[in-house]
Amino acid sequence: MIGIVVKIMNKKVGDGKFCKLKAVVRSVIDKYVGEVRAIDEGDGGSALGVTLRLDQEHLETVVPKVGKEVMIVNGRGRGCRATLLRINAEEFNFDLCVEEGPLAGMEVRSVEYEDFSRSYAPLVSAPRGRAKGDPGGRIPSQSG
Repeated sequence: MIGIVVKIMNKKVGDGKFCKLKAVVRSVIDKYVGEVRAIDEGDGGSALGVTLRLDQEHLETVVPKVGKEVMIVNGRGRGCRATLLRINAEEFNFDLCVEEGPLAGMEVRSVEYEDFSRSYAPLVSAPRGRAKGDPGGRIPSQSG
């Protein structure tokens, strides 16, 4: 599903350089192959931004902190945004609140970890003030 964060679990790609790195799904090809872009730097710092095509069996979903946004990828609410409400550690499942679609506002309980993943929200820096007459798109001069 496009826009979710996944963990790369393939030890062979790039001689293991990408194994356990996080990536965002950019596109899905033939239902089972994902084009992903690395959002972690890796040990050498050279993995960030690298795009790979991997079969879904080499990718794992990512569980965020409680209160963060997720995307449901299987089962009730598939394709909908939700919020992670609770981690049920003893049963190793999770409770979600669906945020959109026909189930909006509904709590979905006992969701397995492979049925949802963290939504990708790139960090956006705070906007800087604009110089007079500056339409945006460039950083104003700091010299005066």
